[in-house]
Amino acid sequence: MRLTYFCLSLTVLFLLCGCSEMSSNEKLETNWSFQTETGQSFNIVEIQHLMEKYIKDHDEEDVVFADYKEAVIDPIYNDCFLDGEFLHIAEDVLSHNPENFDKLQRAIERMNSKEVKDNLSEALELSAAALPTEKEINVCLLPVSYPGFGMAVGSDKILILFDDYLSIDRFKVTLAHEYHHSAWQAAYREPSEKWTVLDNMVFEGKAVMFQETIYPNQQMINTNEIYDQEAWDYASPHFEKGTLEHSNEILYGGFDPLPPLYGYSEGYRMVKNYIEKNPKMSIPEWTKQDAATIFKEGNHEENYD
Repeated sequence: MRLTYFCLSLTVLFLLCGCSEMSSNEKLETNWSFQTETGQSFNIVEIQHLMEKYIKDHDEEDVVFADYKEAVIDPIYNDCFLDGEFLHIAEDVLSHNPENFDKLQRAIERMNSKEVKDNLSEALELSAAALPTEKEINVCLLPVSYPGFGMAVGSDKILILFDDYLSIDRFKVTLAHEYHHSAWQAAYREPSEKWTVLDNMVFEGKAVMFQETIYPNQQMINTNEIYDQEAWDYASPHFEKGTLEHSNEILYGGFDPLPPLYGYSEGYRMVKNYIEKNPKMSIPEWTKQDAATIFKEGNHEENYD
């Protein structure tokens, strides 16, 4: 795979090799960029370099949030959060003190590896080829001490929370999933649009379908064709509700009668049924379809009593 890289600074090279100490007066570079063969541009923001300096300079038992924010969050805020259409989903990240410095250091060491960088490039290259977007996308990597995951903060902002146990396979699949969210937002989201539970289910279902298209042998969410009548009877009356509370309840499940991540897997089945009835549709074509169309024309309700 041929990639054209730009602007990997000497500072970052030294950090990756562990060969330099920085004074408090030096600016710590975190960004490098590349362009795929299809012309898609990505700016990678490696927040681990700021975090590593922070944990070296501070005592874990004496963390002051204002100091952490100034050292780690403020320098990358514009690249990773400013004007993100879904900024609200990052509120916990933006208000969370770093914890367990040993776990953070282990995550940082993994993030600095060539394996992570190579697989990041691969996942973004494959995703951009399957679903092109004209926007340059910032992909921000933040080490955390809790289980890692990803979020599309906006149409040009992806945030990956990287813990010391995040597998390379999950890392790649998460990048593909969040790339789809980001590309969809860039092309189709209307700022004034009010979302229902069904909209959110199909939104996540499309991203799961996309990640499984890019990485077909790496199932991270239960996408088996199991139509759970009891779960359906509980969830379906909520589909037209428009509150975030209702959407989160159905999406994440994890209580009787909803299995964990119910909205993701059920949304995937909705998208799958629609694609099976429209097999000639390309990824961009089914991506742009609205939730109501996918739900109705996929005849999803026919799988239930």
